[in-house]
Amino acid sequence: MTSNTAWGGKVRRINLPLNIRAKCANLKLKFLQWRTACFIKTSRIWRHISFYSITILGILMASSLYLPTAQQAITQFNNVDTLLIAIGGMLGTMIALVFTLSVIPIQRAVETFSPSVTWMYRNDRVTQFIYIVLALFCLLSFLLAIENVLHVSKALLLPVGIAIVGASFDLLRWHYRRISQMLDPGEAIKRLTAEVENHISRTQQRLSRLAQIQWDMMTEEQKRERSKTQIESAYYLSLKDYNNQINRWTGELAEISYKAVGKNEIYTSEVAIAALVRIACHYLDTRKDNMIVYSSPDEYFLSSESDINGVLTPIYEHIKNINRSAVILKAETSCIHIVRALGRIASHTASLKSPAFREYSVPITNLPLGYLKECILSAQRNGLDDVVLQGSREVLNVTKSAPNNVQITDVYLPAIEAWNSMILTFLVTGKGIFANEITKDLMVFLFNLLKQKHYQFNHTLGDVLGKIEALIPYAIAHEKMFGSPSVGLPLSIPYDLSNSLSIPYLVAQGEILIKEEKDKEWVNPYHDFIEINETIYRHLRNLAENVDFGSSFLLWHIMQTIKQIAKVYLHHLDNPVTEDIGHQAGLAKQLPWYLSFFWVIFSKTSTFNYLRARDACDILAWTGLSFHKYRILYHEGLSSNITESCIGSISSIVESYCRLTKNIDPYQVADYLIYLWHIRLFAEKENDKFLLKKVDEKIIKPKALSDEKWAEVLGSLEAKKEHLQDELSKDRDYNLMDNAMTLLQKLLRLRRNQEES
Repeated sequence: MTSNTAWGGKVRRINLPLNIRAKCANLKLKFLQWRTACFIKTSRIWRHISFYSITILGILMASSLYLPTAQQAITQFNNVDTLLIAIGGMLGTMIALVFTLSVIPIQRAVETFSPSVTWMYRNDRVTQFIYIVLALFCLLSFLLAIENVLHVSKALLLPVGIAIVGASFDLLRWHYRRISQMLDPGEAIKRLTAEVENHISRTQQRLSRLAQIQWDMMTEEQKRERSKTQIESAYYLSLKDYNNQINRWTGELAEISYKAVGKNEIYTSEVAIAALVRIACHYLDTRKDNMIVYSSPDEYFLSSESDINGVLTPIYEHIKNINRSAVILKAETSCIHIVRALGRIASHTASLKSPAFREYSVPITNLPLGYLKECILSAQRNGLDDVVLQGSREVLNVTKSAPNNVQITDVYLPAIEAWNSMILTFLVTGKGIFANEITKDLMVFLFNLLKQKHYQFNHTLGDVLGKIEALIPYAIAHEKMFGSPSVGLPLSIPYDLSNSLSIPYLVAQGEILIKEEKDKEWVNPYHDFIEINETIYRHLRNLAENVDFGSSFLLWHIMQTIKQIAKVYLHHLDNPVTEDIGHQAGLAKQLPWYLSFFWVIFSKTSTFNYLRARDACDILAWTGLSFHKYRILYHEGLSSNITESCIGSISSIVESYCRLTKNIDPYQVADYLIYLWHIRLFAEKENDKFLLKKVDEKIIKPKALSDEKWAEVLGSLEAKKEHLQDELSKDRDYNLMDNAMTLLQKLLRLRRNQEES
């Protein structure tokens, strides 16, 4: 903060210390908060005063009539009784107007709302109060007009009549506001919802008192066998009409929503649906301590049911039927409100805690999740894509609401099934970009589960990756039909490194599972990390064995995924949490399984893609060079040689190319073999005779290649060796390039610098 000071005809800026500026800013903030609060309170007071303005004015006028001069003038006036009779007649007219206005909301309730709303409007207490007060004022005016009936001077009674007129006008204004409020659909639904909630709460209070009385009458032995909440549960089971009454009210709310959807009254429909959600959540909160959960015989005792389903299931059915009507009418906004409503109920059940639930269980969540899935798919089949995107986000919110370490069968598996169905439908209908949006939510779910360190994370990860495996062929078919987009390749989210939700980032986040226990050195700190990676590399191996990628760009993403995972392993080997060579070797032992993807994918492809194969050889050469420094693990016999696995995979790709390609191009074969030469040059520099022997054993003529072709390959290979030497002699920025040649150049220079030093 600065200030301007006149000094010697000049303006000088004074810099205040930081603590003073902070105090001034804090005082200014407090002043603004105080001023805002005062403005709000003043506005509220004036608003309430305005409701009684005419009454206040009438009282002031009546008070002025009690002045001596006014009383003398009234005494000389001979028609006071006529004025009082006129006031009574006017009040009678007001009463007739009140009745006339009261019919309007009742008529609207009959046409638009439900019998319960009609009954509440007909018996509105405010309307009845206004009628009674106006009637009393009317009778009082006529009574005051009768001479000497109260033995009071009429000069004193006339001001009373003026005050009555003022109060009557304010009552009429109140009635007008009341009628206007009752014409709002939200008011009708609000009243009906409040009636249902009061009924639920009153019933719970009565049954709780009865259960307490019975509990107090029980012996100590009986109390040990049966709790108070069990008594309440038994009372609920004995109430035959309780559920029917609530279901009748919820049915009326659903009927209001049906009508609103048909008339395209989005606001009314939304309010009615929100009321159903509110009733469902209120009922859940009321019954959470005394609900009964049991195995469902209809599902072969594999899932759970509850006695509260007698109220909740009709609500779910009503919402589903409203959704069906909205889908038919293409009312997308109403459908979005519906999936949000079911999502809120499902989230509420997922976060609910009840003595009836087993530990780490929320058995009543799968039912609203099932209805949510059904509503989403119904909208998706009719082309309402925004509903699906919103529904996917609601499914994600449900999984976030579930407590940590909840059983996956209660929430997570139904959610995964819902996502899988949405993605499949989008892929089949040619909407791959939307399928990616759903896949993002699915991957966010996995990251959240990993962050929780859920004890069944690995099982859930396997289930998700299994679903993706089944969807990959549809994504490839989509790509063949519509082409490869520059962004948004269908189902690329789990493998696209430009997306922070991809599998390599999940593997990197798996670092939170690595923990060393100092007092238990025999425990492998990498155990959990190794388990999830076993699930991932099995997924990739299954893709390689069962999916024909052809020239799909998705294959390139998967290969880059493996390279990025290799970098994660390299980081952990460079920064071990344990000095136990056996544990480190167990970590390194997994990488050859990842690398097996390359030779399997190119051995089973029907269309050999030259560019993809060259990228694969570059990744294999890069990996072999990167992990050569850990050969001590292999010399100990504790792990297979990663570099040797890379050499074998490159050789296998060469064999597959020669076997699957009719018109073999010697130049392309040399393109693959040159990556073996990358490793050989480094082995020469390291004087690794074992590795030199392995490379030389693989630079041999493939079985499918003729001697003449092989000679051409060797000629092309010599040319590429010369080109490689030229490239290695150039200066490069290692941070901008990430390929095998750049890495080889970097390693050779480091080795040369070490020798020179």
